[in-house]
Amino acid sequence: MLSICVNIKRALTSFLPTILILAIAVFHFVNVYNHAVRINDYISDECWYVSSARNLLVNIFRGTPIYVSDDGLIGINVLLSDYVNTYLVIHEILSSGGKVVKQDYREVQLIYAEVKDLDIIHRLSRMSNVVSVIPGYRYPDSGRITQYLNTEHPPLGKYFITASIAVCGDKPLCWRFPSITASCIIVVVVYLLVRSVIGGSTGSYLGLVAALLTSLDTLFRSLSVVAMLDIYVSLFTITTLYLLIKRKVHIASSNLGLSFISKYTGSFAAPAIIYYMIKGGMKPIKAILYLVCIPLSFLIVSSAPLIITLGFQQWWLESVENAVRWHLSIKTLSGPPTSAPWEWLIGSNPFILHYDYVNGEWVPDLIAKGNNVIYLVSTALTLFILPKIKKLPDGGMTSIYVWGIFSMYVLIWIIGSRTQYSFYMVQLTPLLYCSLMVQLFWITSGSNFIELLRKWREIIVSVVKWLYGDLIINIYVKIEDKNPSANP
Repeated sequence: MLSICVNIKRALTSFLPTILILAIAVFHFVNVYNHAVRINDYISDECWYVSSARNLLVNIFRGTPIYVSDDGLIGINVLLSDYVNTYLVIHEILSSGGKVVKQDYREVQLIYAEVKDLDIIHRLSRMSNVVSVIPGYRYPDSGRITQYLNTEHPPLGKYFITASIAVCGDKPLCWRFPSITASCIIVVVVYLLVRSVIGGSTGSYLGLVAALLTSLDTLFRSLSVVAMLDIYVSLFTITTLYLLIKRKVHIASSNLGLSFISKYTGSFAAPAIIYYMIKGGMKPIKAILYLVCIPLSFLIVSSAPLIITLGFQQWWLESVENAVRWHLSIKTLSGPPTSAPWEWLIGSNPFILHYDYVNGEWVPDLIAKGNNVIYLVSTALTLFILPKIKKLPDGGMTSIYVWGIFSMYVLIWIIGSRTQYSFYMVQLTPLLYCSLMVQLFWITSGSNFIELLRKWREIIVSVVKWLYGDLIINIYVKIEDKNPSANP
């Protein structure tokens, strides 16, 4: 009996971390789901990505987005060539038992109505001033919004939204299901990554801490709710690192391709991956080709529907040339507050995604501002550990990966991309918590902290001696032929 109890206890102990991570993932899902279902309209930049996803479904994939209102009516968007004889369109809608919900558009000639069935589309389409009738949720008020495809960004994230609209319906909660799902996967991958790096029960429980901190992070939770692209970049960025940790370099390269075709900033992990490929013995030219050819091939394959519709030349102009110019420029001088990458760490100028009306005033309820105290602690700890970074359990891979990506944001800011927003930080947030757990584990193990202090003392003494002229620092670059016998 005693041995049976011992075995049961061991089984429960071994399965406990798995049970807890599933509980954290479920907790996160319920949390963001409740917020997502409460907001029955566009949240911030959702209007651009959802509209383009709807247009992809209608114009590229020839599907039919369906929105059914609470009273059982079906949403349609009637695009007009002009507002002459608009009353005839409205009369047709009303006489069929429908209702006009919105017609006061300023930037686009639209009428949004809700009707009993879609048979009315054929009757409306025959009217002289009706350009097209698009079923689905109401479009936002913006010029040419019914043709907008958001070609300045790669298509994968919008394909997720398109698929959700096709399967679930064209309504806010359905737009957000892919983002919610992606965020839940991220929470689990955070746990798996930390556990893989540290190992043992300590790794499991530190992984749980990292996963819980990620799920509670305000910035991460906010981006988990909305139908935008950055959460997919975050997902494929952290899974790429996890695959690198597991030494599956070739699969990691493919995963980077998925990050790249979600949003171009997904490629910011490439320098760190190239570094580890070369460190692992891969020839530099091969590493570079891997990290260039695979993402580009993914981009072309994923963009095939757009290329077929627009033509290769037009697609290249919009999706590559103009996209590069747009991303490296100052996009707008008005609108939401922009912030430089280092401001994300301190929470300066955060992007407000949504306001809620509470007690007679508008209060931010979705804000792209994370746990900045932990961000700064993680940053400071990385700088402190830097002299011994290669001694970390992962050889410093997680830390170099995080700050390599961050450095790319700084680089494009220097080049000219000054219109950056705090929600871009969601690509780094889960990684920061992973890095923090790995660093805390190492610095509290054995005599590592004492050795690090000795190293810093040595560095400081050397710098002081150099300042007083008592020490000369020489840096050499050694070029060595790996195969000298091959040269004549």
